[in-house]
Amino acid sequence: MLSNSFSFLFLLLATSNKSIVAEKMEGMNRHIVIDGLPTNIAPARHEVFRKFFTTTVAKKLGHENFVVHLTIDDDASSATSGFVNGAFLTFVKPSDAEFALSAMNRFPLTKSEMLSTYRWSALATAKEPVTEYVAPELAAETAADLANAMMQDPAARPMFLTKSGQHLDIELSWYDNAKQKVDLHKKPTADRNDSLGQMCEMDRRMGRMALPGLIYGTNTTPKPLPIWTPLGSMMVTQHLTGLKFWGGEDFKCLFEIVEENVTAFLISPLENFLIVRSDREVAVWNLKQSRKLKVIAGFNPDQWPLGKFNADDSLVAFNKSGDLLVYDTKNDMSLVQASIDTRHSYTYRLENLVDFEWSPFHASHIALIFSGDQHVGWSVSIEDIATDDERIASMNNAIRRNFLGAGQVNVLWHPEGTGLAAKITKFDKGGEVSAVEYCLFRIFAKSITADHFKIENMYSAERFAWQPGGKYFAVLLLDKASINAKTVTGPKMTVRFYSVDGKGLKTLGSFPTSANSLHWAPKGTRLVAANYEKSLFEFYGINDAGVAQQFEKCEHPAVGDTQWDPSGRFFASWNTCLRTPEGCRYRIFDMNGHRILEKRAEKFSHFAWRPLAKPVLDADEVNEVKKKLKSIIEEYEAADQAVEDAAAKVIRDKQEKAEREYKTRMDAIHRHHAEKKYAETREQLRAKAPMTIRQRKFLASIPEEQRMTTEIVTESRVKARDEVKGQK
Repeated sequence: MLSNSFSFLFLLLATSNKSIVAEKMEGMNRHIVIDGLPTNIAPARHEVFRKFFTTTVAKKLGHENFVVHLTIDDDASSATSGFVNGAFLTFVKPSDAEFALSAMNRFPLTKSEMLSTYRWSALATAKEPVTEYVAPELAAETAADLANAMMQDPAARPMFLTKSGQHLDIELSWYDNAKQKVDLHKKPTADRNDSLGQMCEMDRRMGRMALPGLIYGTNTTPKPLPIWTPLGSMMVTQHLTGLKFWGGEDFKCLFEIVEENVTAFLISPLENFLIVRSDREVAVWNLKQSRKLKVIAGFNPDQWPLGKFNADDSLVAFNKSGDLLVYDTKNDMSLVQASIDTRHSYTYRLENLVDFEWSPFHASHIALIFSGDQHVGWSVSIEDIATDDERIASMNNAIRRNFLGAGQVNVLWHPEGTGLAAKITKFDKGGEVSAVEYCLFRIFAKSITADHFKIENMYSAERFAWQPGGKYFAVLLLDKASINAKTVTGPKMTVRFYSVDGKGLKTLGSFPTSANSLHWAPKGTRLVAANYEKSLFEFYGINDAGVAQQFEKCEHPAVGDTQWDPSGRFFASWNTCLRTPEGCRYRIFDMNGHRILEKRAEKFSHFAWRPLAKPVLDADEVNEVKKKLKSIIEEYEAADQAVEDAAAKVIRDKQEKAEREYKTRMDAIHRHHAEKKYAETREQLRAKAPMTIRQRKFLASIPEEQRMTTEIVTESRVKARDEVKGQK
């Protein structure tokens, strides 16, 4: 709401004649209203404050093409009479006013004052009486604006962003597999307010090709920006004043997280909240409201990630030296308590708690990792945490396993929450890794089991990767005997594929490899085993018979990073100028490893596929569709066949109609010829024709054996020959 500081402006709106108001408002789109200024600016300080405010706004907007108008409290009976109570800005162009509207909104002018901006038309809206919102009725053919071009693309093309060139341009492109080419969707324009041009503001101001970037998500090393949010609805960029979020059809700046010197950030799975680490503090923000909810104190500033959100964004937890702090995000980050009788600065005090991981699918499932000594060993437990309306938590243990001799334990959830892999690392007396093993927890509807993942003694498990949407996983195995062997290719590695379900564990295939990392496609059964040091990729897959097979082996010189597109159809690799100044390019491969595109780029920074949005159907609806999939496919095929039959019938009817018309016309011509006796007339004229007479005489003059006609040219010649034969 606008404060009473703008009461003088409402005199314009006091009239009940809406046409007069509309006439006065016309052309006012070059003005914006500013609220939230300090309330202690006395008359003697008006000019000093005007200069300060003008300088601050100019620095924020990057230009001085505007005029500041201060509004003064003119109520003589008020204690603040003569004090500044607001302002409005006048710009040369409406586009400048629109840009300032978003740039100055929620801008911290001082430590205690945050500005709010409004369009001039908001004055007319504020005059209207407050009523309950009623959603407008939409016509049946009205299309909803999803503000996500990729989800509306009828060709289902994947979208990606690239950042490259002397001016650090960000371009959004489609990959069109039918044409095997890149189609440009958006690129920067010459307009100074162009959104794609503003995204690289910080890089240009710093005078560098590309900044090292920020730590984001669960990464522990900086990566270049911009990046996509988890569901692909927005893009995040780094700026001098904090983080900016861009989205919508034209990728305008939606809002800004004002936090200077940001060093790391993490966005919640459903894009509702944000954890930001700066050189001052760690804070949790409400992303949709651009509002800071809570400052989290008492953590090591070098630790990351600090907090982790559960699957539905309802809870966020922090591990503070064994104290598990669980906050309710729905209630402005209220600390959840374990008991209604006693209150603590933590939710649970868990001795020797090292780390935890929420299930990416089940919002209440959490895996806890505890350290131990050589007698007790490390342990992993899976708990079920539930909270009530009073923000009281209950934690029920589902399973716990101890691992004797373990020196370190890490866990990895299956993306669908159906399993948990615990990696157990053992060390020898010298502190070197002596063995790596895995324990697999399988989560069923009513129970959880834990099985030791056994491998041959000659191997040590090095890498583990779940198939995101299925029952398979892959493991990289190191041949222990080859560790100290002096060979050109280095230690011997093997990639092995398994399936795990209610029936147990099954080996699907093993292949020798030089890879040291595994990357499953987000959908489907393809996997890439990569070795970035050697710039090599190996494509694998599991066929319909459940057998693992190897496809193509590919290379990309000096490759820096890779990524599957969210549909699992294409795999991209690129080398960045942050690593190799020359020869920057990106390549796109199909799911079997065939290179289908290569594009060079000057001073290439990075490449990023746009994630898919959240599915419209929930898990129960998806399962229901799977049950009915066969009948649905039959219905679709029947509907397609009906469409094809209808189209064929239209063509057939058209042909039959043309044939009937042709036959009718030919019959009419035949009757007309019969009535006029054209056939008899033609025969009479043909018999009298000089050509016929000469031919008859010629045939009569030649011997019998030469009278056979071997080539029939026209019907008339056939009849002429028959006539000659008849006369003879």
